[in-house]
Amino acid sequence: MYERTYYFDAAALFVLLPLFVATITKKLYKNASSKVFVLVLIAIFLCGICDILSCFPNEFGANVTWVTTTFYFVFRAMLPMLYLVYLIVLTDCVNKLKKNKIFGSLVFIPYLVVLVLVIISSGTGLIFSIENIDGNVQYQRGPLIWIVYATSAIYIVFCMYYIIRYKKFFSTHQFVSLIAIVPVSLASVLLQYFFPWLLVEVFSSVLALVLASLSIEAPDELVDNKTGMLTSKQFYIYVKRSYIMNKEYSIILINFYNFSEIYNMFDFDDSTKFVKDLANMFNNHYRSINRSYKAYFIDDGLFAINVNSKENAKLLADNIVMDLGGLKNRTGYNPKYNIALIDAINDFEDMSSLVAFINNLHFEPMFKDNYVDISEIKDEKSFVIRNKIESIIEDGLKNNEFEVYYQPIYDVHEKKFRSAEALIRLNSKKYGFIIPGLFINHAEKNGKIIQIDDFVYDSVFKFISSEEFKDLGLEYIEVNLSMLDCQDKYLLDRIRKLFNKYNIESNKINFEITESLDADYSRIDYNIKKIKDLGSSLSLDDYGTGFSNIERFSTLPIDIVKIDKTLADKYKEDNMSCVLKNTFNMIKGMNRKIVVEGVEEEQQANSLIEYGCDYIQGYYYSKPLPKDKFIEFIKEHNKD
Repeated sequence: MYERTYYFDAAALFVLLPLFVATITKKLYKNASSKVFVLVLIAIFLCGICDILSCFPNEFGANVTWVTTTFYFVFRAMLPMLYLVYLIVLTDCVNKLKKNKIFGSLVFIPYLVVLVLVIISSGTGLIFSIENIDGNVQYQRGPLIWIVYATSAIYIVFCMYYIIRYKKFFSTHQFVSLIAIVPVSLASVLLQYFFPWLLVEVFSSVLALVLASLSIEAPDELVDNKTGMLTSKQFYIYVKRSYIMNKEYSIILINFYNFSEIYNMFDFDDSTKFVKDLANMFNNHYRSINRSYKAYFIDDGLFAINVNSKENAKLLADNIVMDLGGLKNRTGYNPKYNIALIDAINDFEDMSSLVAFINNLHFEPMFKDNYVDISEIKDEKSFVIRNKIESIIEDGLKNNEFEVYYQPIYDVHEKKFRSAEALIRLNSKKYGFIIPGLFINHAEKNGKIIQIDDFVYDSVFKFISSEEFKDLGLEYIEVNLSMLDCQDKYLLDRIRKLFNKYNIESNKINFEITESLDADYSRIDYNIKKIKDLGSSLSLDDYGTGFSNIERFSTLPIDIVKIDKTLADKYKEDNMSCVLKNTFNMIKGMNRKIVVEGVEEEQQANSLIEYGCDYIQGYYYSKPLPKDKFIEFIKEHNKD
């Protein structure tokens, strides 16, 4: 017989109390793993209470001591099992337990064995016994007590294996805090087994719980404040884990590409309420179809819902389409959207492919239909290209799959071709010809446009320095400056290096700019001025549809104004013909030249010449041509 000390148990309860209060007040129980954490917390608390009460057998009597000791072992054996369950829930592997009966049994059987042995100990004394010896109620270990400690050790070792096996699931701080529990728990098991009077297990369990609490995410990391939905971070964590576990599930993506209209239609309070109501519809409205789905707010206008089966996902998506169809009548907002139904691990081979698709969907409308099942179109070439455009651009730059084409520009006064615009083309070895609008838009968003433009500039400068260009008698070649180029602080260095490298006159290059609404105009204006100082001319593209207002247009140091095709196509309309004539007169009054783009018919060309344009560019004269064919074209059509 030995005297058991309860001081560590008492200290454990004092530590446990603020942890419990913090968990409740900070609402650290919002998701499934956090709920298991709360169960562990309760089990440790009850275990500690029972352990302390068991230390006073003479005060409480044999029957009470037997009850408290029994419950102590029940809760004590439960703790390592709950820790393993916590890890399983944390890694979203609950479905594995349901599908794999053997694996599920291995989680619970060891605890059940201990539970049975503890319960029957009252008659057998296999785990413990409570005896009255010489008037003293005494606790005695049974011959099979080692099973309790061996079971705990097995659970702890398996937890360590599980944490290391699924290391990719956790952030660095989560991994460190979870793996640190293993040596603490294992040491306490060994200590109490060999020194039974030293009651340290509850205290070590509390220390382990404090470490585990570091792995719990705060509510503001789980839920978006604006919508009350789960955050994009939680969505991508779920996706990552699903790919690691090869877990089948479905995603519904809803992208409103006119979402900004909500903020234009309503004032601040009403727009906030409307977005909240829309989020509530996705968050709670469809629980009758599938109670286990989760809804996420990815970004303004982009929502995601994950569902455990494709059948439920289809039914849910159909209901969303119906509800959105009635939104205009109820609120005045007419949603323009794409809904994509994704069978995640089957439709996309890896997480990066899925994320690329989500980003592309959010950038722009991808489908003509509101609702698309990705499984039905995933093998279509156009879809594959859109979703792999990032790697296609990378491969194009790496494997020299880009090529510069030249579109001749007709001088209406000299009746000859005196210039041309350099245009980039991408002919992928794997996917064939890629539409410029697709890869250019994407390259502008991910910053690759700088590398593409450098390729164009180098090709054009090299061409201009060649003898074959000199024989063509062209005045200049026009190259496009993207908005990223215009805002690049190294733009002038890039251009000067090319002029020095190829030793060509600066007036042989015309730089074309297209202004954007969200641009750093101070940097743009600086670069434009420096380009003019070099001696090159400047063109303003998309006049009439771009972002430059009249005041800014009048102050820009440009030489040529390019009239957009969308205006030129309406040349027959009375109002537009009036607009074009007066616009031409205004531009001419500023001593600037006029190029009309996108001209495709003879009558259109003649009318625009009559209105007063200086140059015409379009398919009526020539489509963009590869360099060799462009040289042949100019030689043929510029014959005297």
